Amino acid sequence: MLVGVVTDSTCDLPAATLRRVRVEAVPLRVEVGDETYLDWRDLDPATLYDWMTNQGVLPAVRSPQPEDFMEAYRRSFQRFESLVSIHLSERFSQTFENARSAAERLGIEENVTFIDSGQAGAGLAEIVLEAAKLARNGATAAAVKAAAERIRSDLYGVFSPTVGTWGPSSGLFDAIGKRRHRSLGHRPLVGIADGRLSQLGWQRAQHVPWALATTLHRRFGDQPILVTIANGSSDHAELARLRAAVESGGLNIAHGRMQVIGPALGARLGPGSAMVFARPAPDP
Repeated sequence: MLVGVVTDSTCDLPAATLRRVRVEAVPLRVEVGDETYLDWRDLDPATLYDWMTNQGVLPAVRSPQPEDFMEAYRRSFQRFESLVSIHLSERFSQTFENARSAAERLGIEENVTFIDSGQAGAGLAEIVLEAAKLARNGATAAAVKAAAERIRSDLYGVFSPTVGTWGPSSGLFDAIGKRRHRSLGHRPLVGIADGRLSQLGWQRAQHVPWALATTLHRRFGDQPILVTIANGSSDHAELARLRAAVESGGLNIAHGRMQVIGPALGARLGPGSAMVFARPAPDP
């Protein structure tokens, strides 16, 4: 049985990659004033970051509607007999629930296997890419789901937003603390695993790349790992600096990958945000 993979645009994989791995990504919407843009289709990361940095734009982000998923499922079923639908964690967005609603309205629930990635951005991409590889190699939907759930349980990420609102909050005291740290030029460090966020502390902006690498080293030690880094900037030098910090951070990297934080996620996290995800490398 041919199995297809559907995800959403917060995996931040560019269109060429999605075509190559045979994955359909349903776009979120980014609202800027009275204009609405489809994530990664009508709006690219560099443009959004320029607007936010130089024009003071404060975008809003909206989940895809059930009708968007219905259209994607109809297209996918023209090529595949069953689907695996993998999405941004339902703790962060209505996206996952809207995908389920679409399948119910079409009456195709029995032919769609849903997976809550527990992740966002590059973390979601890690699960999507592995699921797509298995599907192309003839794996069943059940086997794809089992593999995706193993990755979800192993995958750990740490990120540092610049102007975003993601992260634990505990009332007025926490808000005061955030203002104090930001006034000193500090940025938060936030862990993400299995759909949960955890506040890890604060770090001076120039030291953030090394703090991300150090956090992963504390978690994984000398264990061989697969690493993915993502940066919210149109400046390739920023991504190169993040890569250099990770590579020199004492991690035992068996394989690495880089990508850009896309418009929808970048609108929440801010220009210059950084994310690093890792999981144990499989046995050779």
